[in-house]
Amino acid sequence: MDKSLFPQLVGVNLQFIASTVVPGIQNPAVEELVKSVLAKLTETTHLLVDEDPNNAQQIKDLWATFTSDKSVVAAFEAIYLDAVKRVENESLKEGLVVLAQPLVQTLVVATDSVKPDSKQIEDVWSKFIKTEGFLTFLVKNAQFILSRFNLPQWLVDFVKRFL
Repeated sequence: MDKSLFPQLVGVNLQFIASTVVPGIQNPAVEELVKSVLAKLTETTHLLVDEDPNNAQQIKDLWATFTSDKSVVAAFEAIYLDAVKRVENESLKEGLVVLAQPLVQTLVVATDSVKPDSKQIEDVWSKFIKTEGFLTFLVKNAQFILSRFNLPQWLVDFVKRFL
């Protein structure tokens, strides 16, 4: 088989999926993820037939950028927030919304090609715990948080006064 036909053959199948499967998903964020995967698969087929014999490294480099693509990041966050909407406990829901950005960013840095992941993750969460949203959530939910430590009520009240 002529190597140049491979991307065309795969491309026809991926186009079929894009035109028949994707519209049936009926969730814009998931559709965006599927389209991104199909685009990466198309790029992958071209890498497999190019002149560079180092296919494994090319594919690794290509897919390392997948989770940092802006449309993929937005889709991850939208899927997460859509699931959070169904949480009935309002305090938990609020906390989960506050966590959306750092959780998605952690996924991105843990799967990108930049190393070390541990340093990137520390940076994401160090910045997050200094944000106004996080601090507001902590203050608003101080009673609940402090109650988990079995502290005397007078101490809980004392700490709350300083928040």
